[in-house]
Amino acid sequence: MGAVHTPGAFEDFARQVVPELQRRGVFRTEYEGGTLRDDLGLERPAAGAWRSRRHGV
Repeated sequence: MGAVHTPGAFEDFARQVVPELQRRGVFRTEYEGGTLRDDLGLERPAAGAWRSRRHGV
């Protein structure tokens, strides 16, 4: 049975497992970047770059 069928499963995991992983140093405690793009290591596209992209590509 998945988390979709078990109310509170995600919250339980976040509350119980994540702190232990952080204590062991295998899960971050803070984010380094100022944006989600920074945290994911994605480059910032040039202004207007979306104009040169083809639809669906």
